Formats: sequence, structure tokens, C-alpha cells
Amino acid sequence: MELQGYSSQFLIVLLFLGILLIIIKPYYGFLYIVFWNAAADYAAFTLTRFSFLGPFFNAHDACLLIGIIALAAHIFVYNKKLIIPNIVIWIFIVLLIGFFQSIIIIGWEYEIIRSLRWAVSLPVYMIIAVNIIDKEEKINLFLLVLFIGSLASALNHIIFVQEKISLSEVSSHDINLYRTIAFRNPGLWILLTGLFYLPKNLPINRIYIWLAALLFAISTLLNQTRSIWIASIFSLIPLIFLFPQKKSSIKLLLIPFSIFFLYMAMQTLSSYIFPNFNVDNIITSRISTLIEESDRAQSTITRQLSYKREMEEYMKGTLIFGKGLSFYMPFVDETYGSFRVAWGHLGHITTLAQFGIIGLFIYSFYFPFKIIKISRELWKSNSEVIKFISILAGLIMIWNWICFLMSDSFLTIHNIDAIIFGTAIGLYIINTKKIEDEKNYKEI
Repeated sequence: MELQGYSSQFLIVLLFLGILLIIIKPYYGFLYIVFWNAAADYAAFTLTRFSFLGPFFNAHDACLLIGIIALAAHIFVYNKKLIIPNIVIWIFIVLLIGFFQSIIIIGWEYEIIRSLRWAVSLPVYMIIAVNIIDKEEKINLFLLVLFIGSLASALNHIIFVQEKISLSEVSSHDINLYRTIAFRNPGLWILLTGLFYLPKNLPINRIYIWLAALLFAISTLLNQTRSIWIASIFSLIPLIFLFPQKKSSIKLLLIPFSIFFLYMAMQTLSSYIFPNFNVDNIITSRISTLIEESDRAQSTITRQLSYKREMEEYMKGTLIFGKGLSFYMPFVDETYGSFRVAWGHLGHITTLAQFGIIGLFIYSFYFPFKIIKISRELWKSNSEVIKFISILAGLIMIWNWICFLMSDSFLTIHNIDAIIFGTAIGLYIINTKKIEDEKNYKEI
């Protein structure tokens, strides 16, 4: 099944409804893009474009534009002061240094402009969320929309796989044919956070929450991505120490049982959704690439070659500032045989190669440190919902940091991550009563 975007009419409706909601209330426009960033098929959104604009405007750009307009309307209507956290300023500085290096060396190429466009989503979405989440009362609706969007993405993912199975030339036993990362929704992070901490007073019946958790788990399974699975397992461990709870030892024992229960329920539900699917086969086929020596060598060769290529590019630049911001196009080089060596497969190495030591420090150490620090401060809140947000933001940062050891980086699409990080910072500003003191923003 060839990847396809939606029609230009979809893009028109997307923009129209977003602007309409902003006119009604800027916060509704913000929630609108929260939903779409959680629910979207990322590949389809990338390919949803206006033909007369070519590759320069797609559905992701439309969501970002709606978010910026919602922010401007929020500031204008409510006479607010624009808040730009210090960590966001540092990210912008690193991005601009890398961007201008590439412009000087390569010129105004589409690939350079696009790489900046993807990378700038993180700080811009953080600014949008920080400013619009200015009251604790907004969090309940925010979480509900995030949950519904994640659920929509999981259902869309399942439908996507079913459509592939329905094709006559595709066998349901060809597991790799269903692999896609286009549905990496925040449902997985909501599931992991819920395993660790679940507020008592929820507007949704817990039975529905467990059913949604099953769908999140199935969608994660269908991703067939080892880095996602590994990051999910190891990100839970630091939570025990960073967010201590009463009876934490009991909670520690309950988490494996909850995971086992989810696994058994997932097997049962999957047998009805995909009668010819074998959950164990999906898991063992991917795990074997880590255990079996021949499979492991074949599956890790691209990362080895990516590491070699990116370090070579890094050495062409400066140790402090790197080579410059680059597009994540696969390199096909005779030196490396027929393998496609892609940028961004080793997140931290990619950051080092493009932004040097200073970029690696900001993205891989300073930024995670600040988000986790803010999350721990929010954990002290008496509000159960704020506690949930604090763990969710902290978990996502830890999860990403682990995942970036194996794939991806903050220089690609991380819209919903940025929104959640910005929400946590916004709540931090509210809870510490620093809105009127501009100097205090520099501490964030």
C-alpha cells in the first residue's frame, strides 16, 4: 500500500475549523491542534498538501499555523504577556547557529529549510502551550482531548493494518508488511504513566480506560519498533526514584502484574481483531534481532554505518558547533555498500554531528534536566491531575532520551511532546506564582 496524503479539501477544512474555533475561543483552537497532533497519521499529514505550494505547506504546517494564530489571539484577547522560557531561547540559539552554518556552506536549499521547519516545531509548540495553559482549570479538558486523540490514532492504526490484510496479494503472516511508525501517538505514554500513577477521580469509567489501554498496547505492538519497546520498559524504572509514592514497593510489584494482564488481554483482543495474527510471532521476530547473532548483526549494521557517517560529517565541522543543520536524507554511498545510511537514526549522535558539543549539551542534557526538574516540582502539587501531567512530562523526556540512543531525535517531528512539555512548564509557572516576575522565567 503506497503512502498517500489526504485531499487538499481536507487541508482546507482543517484550516477553516481551526480558525473558527479560535474565533470562538483561542483555547478551543489550541485543543483542536492537540487533538490532531495526537490523532494524526504522521505520514499522511506530511503528504497532505496544496499542489500549488508544492512541498512547502502540509497538514503539519497547518496545525502549527493554527497554533500560532491561537497564541496570538490568546495574547491579544486577554491582554497577556508573551512568555518564552529560557530553555526555549537556548534551543532557538542552537538551531539558528546550525541553520546559518548550513546556509553559508550549502546555500538556500529546500532540504536545509525543511530541516529547520521540522526542528523548530519543538520550541514553537512549547511557547504555544506555555502561554495558553495559564490556568489549572484548563488541564482536565486538555487531558481529555489528548486521550481522545490518542484513542483515535490507535483505532486508525488498527484499521490501517486491517486494510493491508484485506489486500489479496498480502499475506497476514508477512508481519513486516504492517510495520509503520506513522501512528506513534501519546497513548503509549498515557498507558505507561497510568501504570505508575492513576488519579482516583476521573471523568471516564475505569473500564473504558482499560479498554483504551488495550488499544494503545496493540498499536504499540503493531509499530514493531524495538527502540520503542526498549524505551518503554526502561523508562519506568527511573520514575520510581524521581516520583516517590507511598507504598512504592507495592506499586513496584503491581506494575509487572498489570503489564502481564495487559499482555494476556491484548492477545485475546488481537485474536478477534486479527484472526490470523500471532502476537507472539510479532514479538519474537523483533526480539530475535537482538538475541540471535546473525539477526543482530544484520539489524545493527545500519546504525553502525550511520554512526560512522555522522561522525565523519561532524569532523568536517567544528567541535563546538558541529557541521550544521541538515536534512535527514538517507546517504547512499559506495563506501558503505548498498545500505542506506540515514541521519537521525542515532539521536544523540545526530545532535552532536549537526550542532556540536554545545548542541549536544543543550538538547541531550540541559533540556531533559530542566523538564525533569519541573516535573518533580509539579509532583509536589496536591492536585491529582497535575501530578499526572508531571509524571507524563517526565516519562516522555526519559523515554525520548533512551529512545534517542537507538533512533530518532528532537530534530524531527515531536509536536505532541513539545505541547506536553510546554503544558508542564505553564503549570510550573502557575504553581510557583512567577507570572508577574519576568526575571523568574530565566530560571526555567
